[in-house]
Amino acid sequence: MDIIGEILEVDGMKKRIGGVLWNEAEIRARVKELAQEIANDYRPLLEQYPDKNLVLVGILNGVVPFLADLLKELSKHLPVDRLRYDTLAISSYGRGTSPTELRVEKDLKNPIEDFDVLVVEDIIDTGYTYSYLNQLCEYKGAKSRRGATLINKGARRKYDVVNLSFVGFEIKEDDFVIGWGLDADEQGRQLPFIAVIEDV
Repeated sequence: MDIIGEILEVDGMKKRIGGVLWNEAEIRARVKELAQEIANDYRPLLEQYPDKNLVLVGILNGVVPFLADLLKELSKHLPVDRLRYDTLAISSYGRGTSPTELRVEKDLKNPIEDFDVLVVEDIIDTGYTYSYLNQLCEYKGAKSRRGATLINKGARRKYDVVNLSFVGFEIKEDDFVIGWGLDADEQGRQLPFIAVIEDV
């Protein structure tokens, strides 16, 4: 079945799945590279502090495919017993989507105080959610906070994305993309590639 060109209804408007930006092989290869970069940076810290772990913190739901792939690749480079992950769900309320209008629907299961935390996102767009999560991890007492994202989209950036150290792919234009966890009105998260959504 040819998915490209399929029509979706998004917020009451018809959209088309357009061209593929990155296919499955390209995404998996880049995730492997990111895992190696992350491991190279964190291995000395884990060796220096044998009582501390690296905790990956992801935001549901979009981050799940990327987070799972990243964890599997990191397990090839870092001790299994020193690698942890946790997730939380954040939703916006009221008008706008600034961090003051975000709330935690599902909090972290375990404490992160005094641990090195890597905030993992599927995509960083305006920077609101990443900024909020970064502040939340600081409030929860994380020893250090850095960020990793599958896609960095700076066209609509409104907040500084401090400590964003690991980026899979860059989107220069204000394209709307789906696949590999990214959705259009909860559609398309399962696609094995990342593609642009176009107006019909």
